Amino acid sequence: MKRRKHHSTLLTGSILMLAVATFNAEQAAAAELSTADSPEKPIIYETTSETIQNNTEIKTSESNKIEAEGVYTGLADPHTAEIEINGKAICFQLKEGIMEKVEAWDSEKSVEIIYSIKTFAGMPDVKQFILHNINQV
Repeated sequence: MKRRKHHSTLLTGSILMLAVATFNAEQAAAAELSTADSPEKPIIYETTSETIQNNTEIKTSESNKIEAEGVYTGLADPHTAEIEINGKAICFQLKEGIMEKVEAWDSEKSVEIIYSIKTFAGMPDVKQFILHNINQV
């Protein structure tokens, strides 16, 4: 019984990591396409650590903050907003306090944002976009 529970925990963790990788792959591709033609500053990564379910430590990194202008298209769920930057839709995870700021906004609002990109060691194609601040223009 103990062995089955251990395998179940490993399987759950694997499924979670696969879901994150799949969800963020399109976001990463869209962001790379939108920044390829942009004269923005290069991104410099800092490294941090997180502990997940079974006390496995994974290395992650989050870039310095990036400023951009875009069009707010709406909320995907209570912690995710979609913003178009250079014609590409990107889903951003909301930092604390951002949800309260945007929940009453209509879509198609021009905005200025500050965000960062979180990457995961061992998964170079997985990127998570984190929205730190947003203001209507």
